[in-house]
Amino acid sequence: MVKIGGRAIKPGKPALVGVVADRDWEKADWNLADILEIRLDRVWGKGLRPEIEDSRSFIRDLKQKTKKPLILTIRRPEESESPAPEMLPDENRPLFFEALIPLVDAVDVEISSVIAGKVIRIARRAKKPVIGSYHNFRRLPPDNTIYEKLGRAKNLGADIFKVAALIENPKETIRLLLFCNLFSKSHLICAVGMGKGSALSRIAAPLFGSVLTYASLSVKTAPGQLDLKTLSADLRRFYS
Repeated sequence: MVKIGGRAIKPGKPALVGVVADRDWEKADWNLADILEIRLDRVWGKGLRPEIEDSRSFIRDLKQKTKKPLILTIRRPEESESPAPEMLPDENRPLFFEALIPLVDAVDVEISSVIAGKVIRIARRAKKPVIGSYHNFRRLPPDNTIYEKLGRAKNLGADIFKVAALIENPKETIRLLLFCNLFSKSHLICAVGMGKGSALSRIAAPLFGSVLTYASLSVKTAPGQLDLKTLSADLRRFYS
């Protein structure tokens, strides 16, 4: 069984992930989250210097104050909703992952990145689970493309496959949810719809087997992302 910190990750019991994207996370309802994701690439643009020691201190402080399981994400510009100057090129990211993975409970890395295999090996040595992610901010790709991405995540050794894609109509919402339903019986899947019409997919995806669902603390990190308080209430209503 895959666990992030002490939280078992399995279909039917979605884990609510609160996204820490700035230094004002303490002002938000972070305690409503089961897990916190540190979008370090975004925090760097909010007053934290993109240096290993400063990042270490930030993570330790977050862990000490919240006692929550932490996911480390250092997104690459190609798969970010808003690329920023502070974001690191691929050749620099492994240094940060190697230094910081021991401090967290899981790591997210883009499966299309050339460093994905290296980061997963670092996580394996540290005995931390890996979310192999794929993001498409332009469209929901054809089913066979999503299947290929799932296969790549599996071949790389990721424990969870996360697909996040733009949803433009109800048919695409259904298609994303059906993919999740089909493969969640044999894989740990996180399916995330993005865009103005994506709220339904974020609430309904756990019903179709999605094991994680993401919400913003104070700064949205994806189009259509719900805030933590709203999504927490919806999950309690439908899944408690």
